[in-house]
Amino acid sequence: MSKKWLVVGTALLLWVAKLTYDQQQYLDQITSLQNQITKVSQSTDNLNDQFVALQRHGVTVIHDSEKSPMTSPDSLNPLVLVKQQLDLIQFALQQQQNSYALEHVQALIQNLVHYDIAPALKQNLLDALTADQQHITQYYQQQELQNKQTSFQLQQINQYLNALMTKATVADDKAVKEKTWFSLQSTDQAKTAMMGRSIVVKEMQLRLLLAQQLFYHGKYQEYQTNIDDMLVLTQQSSLVNQKELQHMLEQVKQIIVPNLPKLQATALVK
Repeated sequence: MSKKWLVVGTALLLWVAKLTYDQQQYLDQITSLQNQITKVSQSTDNLNDQFVALQRHGVTVIHDSEKSPMTSPDSLNPLVLVKQQLDLIQFALQQQQNSYALEHVQALIQNLVHYDIAPALKQNLLDALTADQQHITQYYQQQELQNKQTSFQLQQINQYLNALMTKATVADDKAVKEKTWFSLQSTDQAKTAMMGRSIVVKEMQLRLLLAQQLFYHGKYQEYQTNIDDMLVLTQQSSLVNQKELQHMLEQVKQIIVPNLPKLQATALVK
């Protein structure tokens, strides 16, 4: 009996450790990307401040290779600066940093009036940025709605798993008490089976948590793969091999992902 408990307990610890490690690796990647966005944003903001200050003071661009890089034609070209900021905004959208993207679109609209750009092109840029701002807002709202719906469905699945586990535990405890006086071996088998079912349920709950993290960060393909893994798990234990549970998993897998906005203003500064 002790060997069986040791094997089952070790298996449970290994599964928990693996899923915890995978989740931590993913969170580290997200943190690294957020730090990258922050650094690029700070660099772009500093360049923008210097550029606006130079234009306000009437500084002339000097075509001298011996001068500071900040006074080179490329670094003071307003269209280059606009493109850098648009690239940063698009990258932020790809990383699901929607609030950040909206904030920087608004900042670019406000700063554009200070740039030395042909009036017609400046107006076209302002119109495109205003349209981009509206598209990002709509995308953000649609995504928030999908997030709430998916979060609710995942919570329902977790509650269903808890109910299954509670029901099975009560039944197992009753069976163990009834068999204690007749067969110690049957009791041991019942306890081992109960631990096996517990492992499957705990793994599914950990995968639910991971699925939620993946979805919130826009990793939709990985999210759906994780749900597929849970559907496979339902075949490994009679406790979770339930049509209702499988139907809930199939439903939460079928998500409607809004199309990522592609900035129209970018085409004007290529």
